[in-house]
Amino acid sequence: MKLTEALTRMRDMEHTDLTFGMVFLTQTPPTRIRKIERCRLRATPTNHRNHDAFLYFTDLDKSLARQCRKRLITRVCFGDKWYPVEI
Repeated sequence: MKLTEALTRMRDMEHTDLTFGMVFLTQTPPTRIRKIERCRLRATPTNHRNHDAFLYFTDLDKSLARQCRKRLITRVCFGDKWYPVEI
């Protein structure tokens, strides 16, 4: 699945009760793989520099606001199906 398609599907879910999952590489060393199974998009802060490069979301299992670089997303999950992400 292309990254743009995945982001569109995430935005389409924004006003529903549906959630998505994703796997991404962390940006800070040491690089790790992080898997979040239940996410929902959150508002993008306008004062953050380079905010277009980041995806802002809430980890619903831990009730934490998180972010990741869009280009570091490797897999996404919609429903029960995981898809590899192509940039």
